[in-house]
Amino acid sequence: MKKEQLDVFFNTITPTKTQKESMLNDILRKKDKSTMKIPTARGNWLGKRLAAAAFLIVVLSLSGTLIHSVSQPSFTMVAYAAEVKDGISESTRDNKMVEISDKAHVKLPFGMIARTSGPNESTDDDGNKVIMYDSGYDSSGQDHFSVIGKDIAHVTYTSELGKLAYTDRVMREQDQGYIQEQKKMAEAKKNGTTLFVARSPMGKAYYQYGKTVIAKYYAELGDSSFEISWTPWYALDLISTNGEISLTDLPKDTITIAVTFTNGKTVTKTMQLSFDSKGSLIAELKKT
Repeated sequence: MKKEQLDVFFNTITPTKTQKESMLNDILRKKDKSTMKIPTARGNWLGKRLAAAAFLIVVLSLSGTLIHSVSQPSFTMVAYAAEVKDGISESTRDNKMVEISDKAHVKLPFGMIARTSGPNESTDDDGNKVIMYDSGYDSSGQDHFSVIGKDIAHVTYTSELGKLAYTDRVMREQDQGYIQEQKKMAEAKKNGTTLFVARSPMGKAYYQYGKTVIAKYYAELGDSSFEISWTPWYALDLISTNGEISLTDLPKDTITIAVTFTNGKTVTKTMQLSFDSKGSLIAELKKT
């Protein structure tokens, strides 16, 4: 083969996947890079071409590995109970925080549901007898689901059966009604009295409530920017009207978590919520 033909051959060489992996593995097995020598002689034209081709294979292999790793953003789902201080929920992540891993049933540090008393008999507007049971859902003051991850822009949560709530705390701190309310409470505390103020956030621009909520990132809040709360009204309705249904037979709610990163990519997972025989809330995360 003539030199010109070899030039064309080496300039158009395309290593196969097997060749790239073999060359990369061989190089990584070398403990001392200084001892790595590709058969070539000084001034040997063919040896230099072989060295260039081998180097190209290594670069392509490493580049492919790096590109694959940076193109796969991920996040971790967590749950924790916040502390309640002076009637206000403080979102502090303490030792109650648990990680909800893929395909694992995790008992959460909040969310006990129970049928507390009954049956209680009454009649409806049509004179029919109605049997009801008192029921409750204890969220330990305030429950939180959240995500942890790098370069997250916003998170969209969607619940099939329950209701979700999200408070944009940065926007709330700019709300004049909330500011005045906090001032009144601080003044009352200073005077040694307790002031009970109706603080329902319903209808406020900083508050979202319903089947879907969107939490956005704030640098000053970090991962706690993505905190949401969940309430199983569907389950409470069932155990308050049906004395026979067991807690383990309550329907499972599915929450879809769509995390959008700053590079525009979105990773979606689903979380199933159910109750065990004692009423504890159980979570299971599945990647879609």
